[in-house]
Amino acid sequence: MSTDVIAGFCTETEEDHRDTLSLIDYCRYDLAYMYFYSERPGTLAARRYTDDVPETIKKRRLQEIIDMHRRHSLESMQRDSRAAHSVYCKARVPTSCRTSMAKCS
Repeated sequence: MSTDVIAGFCTETEEDHRDTLSLIDYCRYDLAYMYFYSERPGTLAARRYTDDVPETIKKRRLQEIIDMHRRHSLESMQRDSRAAHSVYCKARVPTSCRTSMAKCS
């Protein structure tokens, strides 16, 4: 499961940020695209909202999100490294090679 997260969107409060962290902790996403909000001229958000969250706060919140996602990724990789996985071999490799092309099923 994957997600996109924007930290520090207009009007975001510390409570909103804690809710975001809580959701990320609950879902434990496999993949996340994480950014801090930056206003883009001509967009609906730029026309409708005031960018009222200071950049230092946006960057701190983003780092907290990244740190949590990294912890979850490490835990997931550690679990996966101890597990047996079935794979489907897509191509046979010459016997002189010690690698194979495979896809997890």
